[in-house]
Amino acid sequence: MSASLTPEDVISWINSQNDVSVLNRIIKAATEQRERIRRGEASWNAQAFDELWRGLSDDQKRFIREVYNNGGRITRNDLMQRTGWTRGKVTGLLAGINTRARNMRYKDVITRRDVRRNGDWDIEYELDSSILNLVRSGQISLT
Repeated sequence: MSASLTPEDVISWINSQNDVSVLNRIIKAATEQRERIRRGEASWNAQAFDELWRGLSDDQKRFIREVYNNGGRITRNDLMQRTGWTRGKVTGLLAGINTRARNMRYKDVITRRDVRRNGDWDIEYELDSSILNLVRSGQISLT
């Protein structure tokens, strides 16, 4: 007989754990699985990106343009300085862009990673390489 676990069962079990090494193993496994799933999503093409672009807000479009205009990568602090946006605004814009992309079953438009810069931690945003190539080749426009 096979028992089926619900997400709530798993969350309850995780919350009952007091061993940091067990929790670290769970985090690692979940992160690896998330990356396997993301790698399985489709790469961007001009038609799909055009559909995404038409559904974005002006600020979401600006976010993507700012990353592109900075060579495909930009730190959160630089983005906030250029735009006057708050951390919360940046986070919300990124979440909206990538949620729309995932709903379309495509890779995240912009990924983020923690970086050290001038001795301080910051976040770096990077435009998906297939989108970067589409713009550079003239197949899509960010206007």
